[in-house]
Amino acid sequence: MKFKGIIIAAIGLLFASQVNAQDIQDKFIGMKLGTVQTESSIKTSVGERGEFIELQDRGEYMRFYFRDMFFVGRKWDFAYFYRNPNKQFYEFKVQSYYSEKNEALELYNSFKNRLNNKYGSPDEDKEEANTQCITYYGDNNTDMMLVLEYMQSTGGTYYYYVSLDYINEELYFSVQDAIDNEL
Repeated sequence: MKFKGIIIAAIGLLFASQVNAQDIQDKFIGMKLGTVQTESSIKTSVGERGEFIELQDRGEYMRFYFRDMFFVGRKWDFAYFYRNPNKQFYEFKVQSYYSEKNEALELYNSFKNRLNNKYGSPDEDKEEANTQCITYYGDNNTDMMLVLEYMQSTGGTYYYYVSLDYINEELYFSVQDAIDNEL
């Protein structure tokens, strides 16, 4: 009898997860995660929305770095487009930084509310000493994270960073596996 109850509960959970499951946005300024993107196509798609800073070749991936990027109705301090060695676009991230926590928290909470309105409750909601993060896992192999973290900049100063990050999970993990295989 106990076993039957466990099966019924598992079926209920499976049904509930299918009801709430949905696709996460996977297209940004004309570029879809998982598609092949050249350096030229990325720069052309961004156009006047941001200022290209540099292309960082990390071997297992390339990161296109932009400053002052317009996305979702606001200007972000930074934007990153990640591509694997097969030129597949697998991650898009925008980020802004603040000296004052209340300014960063205001942006974080604003986007948290917008995302909750669009996607419902997040699949994960974590808060640690220097980090707050919500994560949505999409049916379309796309994950999205909104993060507020206090960390040191490359220049050595500590700031509060707010990031909105979209990832093609399959391609992201294949890049991570390639990096781990170097060990």
